[in-house]
Amino acid sequence: MRARILAIAKTPPPWLRTQCAKYTKRVLPPWNIASEYLPQSRFHGKNDTKAAQEDNTRLLAASKGKIRIAMDKSGTSLSSEQLARWLDSFTAQGEVCFLLGGPLGMDQATRAQCEHVLSLSSLTLPHALAHLLLLEQLYRANSIVRKSGYHK
Repeated sequence: MRARILAIAKTPPPWLRTQCAKYTKRVLPPWNIASEYLPQSRFHGKNDTKAAQEDNTRLLAASKGKIRIAMDKSGTSLSSEQLARWLDSFTAQGEVCFLLGGPLGMDQATRAQCEHVLSLSSLTLPHALAHLLLLEQLYRANSIVRKSGYHK
């Protein structure tokens, strides 16, 4: 499975880059996971409606032609084992894009253009923490499928 995490964000802090790189390097073939940060709209703090539209348009444009999975607290919750089995089913289907909205979130119209909507938690999480948590769960799912021992 090839997967990209597309995140609307300012330049991520060094600690986040370090931790994300750690999990990304641990993922074993045939899975391949990468993160890409898309710039926030320049309208943040000036025109939130326009900023949200721009952010959501960027996410959809960057994931065009891919299997889109929106990450949203309203989405489906899965256990780590369920996530592993579900993601493994995408191995032969092409690239999967996990979409992390910006500070204004992801609107219903954007979520509707995604094939799936998943939830990491019903809590509202800081963007950096949601990104890291998603990467850790992708690594955990990979270790479950590979039976590598990380998940106990």
